[in-house]
Amino acid sequence: MRTSILSPHARRLALFALLISSAVSLTSYATRDKIAHNKRQDLQRQLSAVLPADSFDNTLFEDSITLTGDNEQRKVYIARHNGVPGAVVITATAPDGYVDSIELLVGITLDGNITSVRVASHRETPGLGDKIEHRRSDWISQFEDTRLLSQTPWAVQKNGGDFDQLTGATITSSAVTRAVYRTLEFFHNNKHLIK
Repeated sequence: MRTSILSPHARRLALFALLISSAVSLTSYATRDKIAHNKRQDLQRQLSAVLPADSFDNTLFEDSITLTGDNEQRKVYIARHNGVPGAVVITATAPDGYVDSIELLVGITLDGNITSVRVASHRETPGLGDKIEHRRSDWISQFEDTRLLSQTPWAVQKNGGDFDQLTGATITSSAVTRAVYRTLEFFHNNKHLIK
């Protein structure tokens, strides 16, 4: 007579694991469309936050291109009004944040003027570096209405520039400032591809 290799406890545990993994799979399948919809809505909200509301009438996340230039690849969302491009939102990364990379969205009119900059994600120090977020301070608003050549040099005051830095977060402030400048350069070098 052959006996089972698995004990009754092991069989129950295996059955329980099978039931749980099936439930997780079913839940994932049932909610995937809602999750995708919520992600699109969140992206549209983030993109809309860097442009004046009356400057576009299209759905930004549906009107994008990927550009490669200056040894980097960036997603460019095109803001159109009556089908005519008027501004863009360009993704940017500050790879040299204090803790980790800082992901940004930079709104730029087609004549090269920054409309706004917002932080899409970061892991900077709470209470110090997280003040790059617009909801925590207005520090990031200082980039609005600046152009590629309007600030010389593009650096925080501690490093000889004109931009304010966050107290206790000079590395974070400098990283964001450099990323915004590189984004303006990228836009300037690639704006002929935006149609």
